[in-house]
Amino acid sequence: MSTGINTGGRSLNDAVSPEFDGHYVDDVRAYIRGVSSPTGACCVADNTCFSTDAADCFQLPGRSFGGAGTECTPFDDCDSNGVLDVCDIAFDPGEDCDGNGLIDFCEIDANLQCYSDEFDDADGTIDPEWLVETTGPFIVEEAAGGLQISRPSGLPDGFQVGQLRLAEDVIGDFDIQVDYRAASINRVNGVPGNQIQLNVFGLSQPWFVVRSDEVNAGDNYHMFNSDWIPPVPGIATTDLAGTLRVVRQGNLLFGYYKSPGDLDWNLIATDSLENTPVSITIALQSNGTTDAISVEFDNFKLNPSECALDMNGNGILDACE
Repeated sequence: MSTGINTGGRSLNDAVSPEFDGHYVDDVRAYIRGVSSPTGACCVADNTCFSTDAADCFQLPGRSFGGAGTECTPFDDCDSNGVLDVCDIAFDPGEDCDGNGLIDFCEIDANLQCYSDEFDDADGTIDPEWLVETTGPFIVEEAAGGLQISRPSGLPDGFQVGQLRLAEDVIGDFDIQVDYRAASINRVNGVPGNQIQLNVFGLSQPWFVVRSDEVNAGDNYHMFNSDWIPPVPGIATTDLAGTLRVVRQGNLLFGYYKSPGDLDWNLIATDSLENTPVSITIALQSNGTTDAISVEFDNFKLNPSECALDMNGNGILDACE
């Protein structure tokens, strides 16, 4: 079995650029990319592409063979670059960083927006993917492995909020989740109350998935657009920790929560919204109270199921970072 690429009677140096300087991998790869698939070539698993005869090739499981003047039948070319994936990986093992035989690029859906944040930067710096927004004297900071938002007591009542907003709008279908804990939102002085929120801002109006303590409702989970979405007055709870979730499928929006220990999601409400780009915030809100309030957020996730291989959306498999 001879090594090298079947170049139709030309030498390797003829097949690649005249400036071939011994960089075998780069130059051979450049040649292969110039054709739909190497004529008569058979890719094997020892980091080399071989020209061989049919008998030898057919002994290699999962490989294809083309005789003289024909092309090998492409069997895996997930990135559609005209090169069999096993050849791509042979010439650049870095394209398969986890060694599972698949090109990493093809395992990641580049059309999905993927992001996660555990709010655990050692220096307390908030990631640049977020914008910090406050109305009133809120403190918004990363500390103790979470995002802490708080407001002291005794301040004038009215609408005040401390929040993080994703700097980039979210498009298409999405699934967004965030944990909260150490909730201190008891309504004592003022109405209507205090809220922990996961918010979606569309073109026409916002949607809030809420854990709140409010007059005439008490401690509850509910969903709000320009008004409470049934059930009213929400779903009673005593949770000081849990998870908020909002899902868009087409023009429908679903709000969920999980209490500590829950295995399944609890549906709060469903509503419709236009399928346009939306802005996302996680927030602590004081509405008409002078109460001291605080919460700690953690484990923010955008499209966690679909983006499990690359949750931070940087195009590199998380297992290889």
